[in-house]
Amino acid sequence: MSLNRMHILYIAEFSTGGSIESLLCLVGGLDKDKFKATVLFYEEPVVATRKRFEAAGSTVLALYPRSTGNGTQRHLPKYNLQARIRQAFGQRIEGYYESLN
Repeated sequence: MSLNRMHILYIAEFSTGGSIESLLCLVGGLDKDKFKATVLFYEEPVVATRKRFEAAGSTVLALYPRSTGNGTQRHLPKYNLQARIRQAFGQRIEGYYESLN
């Protein structure tokens, strides 16, 4: 594997549905010698989804964990995804995000 792979960040606001299946096909079809994929979910995806993306060669991250650790579902704040991305990755990523709109 090449050390100079391009790192691609995919941002998925949802963790189920057709867009996720399409993203999984896209990530799985990348040339792993040229590209390193990271998929950033808004919420922690279910274990099966995480495993499928990892098996396709991507790193999986989540802005919010699925639970508080004591077995109860955490109430997710209603933040704009763009604002959360800015907080997680800084102003530089916001410019890229803005250019996609």
